This record gives sequence, structure tokens and C-alpha cells, in this order.
Amino acid sequence: MVMFNNVKESPEDYSQIIAHLGIEFPTKKDVDAQYERLKDKLNIPKPIGGFGKGPYRFYIKDPNGIPLEFETWEDCSD
Repeated sequence: MVMFNNVKESPEDYSQIIAHLGIEFPTKKDVDAQYERLKDKLNIPKPIGGFGKGPYRFYIKDPNGIPLEFETWEDCSD
């Protein structure tokens, strides 16, 4: 898991501190499995990216508004 943060002097909630959390998987198949598990419960776009376009990924938001990134760098060149 990778955490990216924002620095604020007096944040009002966690979404102002944490820019997003990245959950890395070894393969695209693993990311697709998570997408299939969540797609009917949440209105989320299909995974994007891949070779030459950054990680293969999709996002959801947790109840605090923090984006969660499900990603893999399998077959990515950048």
C-alpha cells in the first residue's frame, strides 16, 4: 500500500491530509478481479492505463472521501 499526502496547517477532515491511498497488485488480472467485485456496488469507471500510460488502475472513494487507487505496474514502461 502506498500513501500520498497533502500538507495542510489545520485540516478539517482526513481527505485534506491524505491525497489518496494506492493499493498495488502484482497483475492486471488481480486489478480486474477487484473491479469485478466492486463494480455492481459502486458506480466506477473501468480500469485505465497500462503500457506507456502509467499504471493500470481504477479509483473508488472511502466514506471519508479519500480516493483509493487499485493499481498494477505489470507491463508498464513508465
